[in-house]
Amino acid sequence: MFGADITVVIPAHNAEAFITEALDSINNQTVLPHKVIVVENASKDETYSCVDRYALESVVPIELIHTDCAGVSNARNIGFNFADTRLIALLDADDVYMDDFIEKAIDTFVRDPELVLFFGNRQAFSGNEWHEHGLLENTRVIRLPGCKLGCARKITGGLFEALLYGNFVSCSGAVVSREASFKAGLFPTNLRNSEDRFFFCMLALQGDAAYTLSTTHGYRVNSESASRSANADLLFLQSDMVLLMLWAELYQIDQRKIRKVTFARQKMAYDYLYTSAEKGTSDFIKGVRLVKLLNLNLRWAKIVFLFAKSVKNTIELNLSKSNFLS
Repeated sequence: MFGADITVVIPAHNAEAFITEALDSINNQTVLPHKVIVVENASKDETYSCVDRYALESVVPIELIHTDCAGVSNARNIGFNFADTRLIALLDADDVYMDDFIEKAIDTFVRDPELVLFFGNRQAFSGNEWHEHGLLENTRVIRLPGCKLGCARKITGGLFEALLYGNFVSCSGAVVSREASFKAGLFPTNLRNSEDRFFFCMLALQGDAAYTLSTTHGYRVNSESASRSANADLLFLQSDMVLLMLWAELYQIDQRKIRKVTFARQKMAYDYLYTSAEKGTSDFIKGVRLVKLLNLNLRWAKIVFLFAKSVKNTIELNLSKSNFLS
């Protein structure tokens, strides 16, 4: 089948080495999309030329857009603005679709046209080697209430709250309603990390979602992916920024969800301090100072407990070093 009411949007930055595999996975779909929009953003390699050549022989029409502005969120938002179909499928330039991904997504939206989001499971790969385990089986989505919807499971409640504690919706495995995405405000361009978490949280407020545990896409593990991993302090700050932005969006609109966001911030801070305490007293004190800057209302009893834990860990680490040196 060709020309389904869906557009694939691909942000591409320095993706010369992988982009043809991503495009191949779209052309190999059992149900082909209406078109592909590749937004090449500030690449220093031959990404643009590579896609331009590929487009000449592609079965699916490819619209290639260049922007000098770096940033994955900006690139995705440009793609959303150029798309003219009801549904938009996301794909990162170094990832690939399974052959029936779009078919499963279309079938799910046909069964429930009011959905705003469909997402699937991902499987990591590097080169020709695929890892055995998926992503979703070990996330909160498994515990959310729902009902069967064809090949998928419709989530009947709690998606927004679950996403507050961490994002489990992979962009490369997501198909969204274009209209609902604009109502959600698209992807924030002021975040370097966790921008997808904010977007999917806002999208979850617009309507229902469905997912499948079947593998719908492959997530490439490479050196560039690893280099994007933030340290614990930066990751904590970025996550709190997302929650504060959500708090601001919901202020005076939904006090129940405001309380959920506040509780999520507190739990995230406790988790961060617990991790800091594992590293010893010095890291824990640094963590407490960082948390204080965020004006979080934490219980002192827990802080004292975690401080004791950090002291214990510091003593154990020092004893371990002494035994090693002796």
